[in-house]
Amino acid sequence: MERELQQKQVDWPTIVEFFTKRGRPLSKDEIQKLIEEDRREREAAETKKRTDEEAERRRSQRIDTDLAEEEDYEAFEMR
Repeated sequence: MERELQQKQVDWPTIVEFFTKRGRPLSKDEIQKLIEEDRREREAAETKKRTDEEAERRRSQRIDTDLAEEEDYEAFEMR
């Protein structure tokens, strides 16, 4: 690994990326596959987060609208 990286100090993420749980080096294709898998998982998580935020925004808008209608109705009844 030191020869491939050509540096004296190796940080932990590089070690984790370089080796699998069994201790054998990952091939370039395996590394690329893991990187792509991580990217897809991040994108899916971001999409879910945006969807959840949009649903919460719509729910909040409905509540605000309902409250405004109730206030208008109460104001109309008092006249």
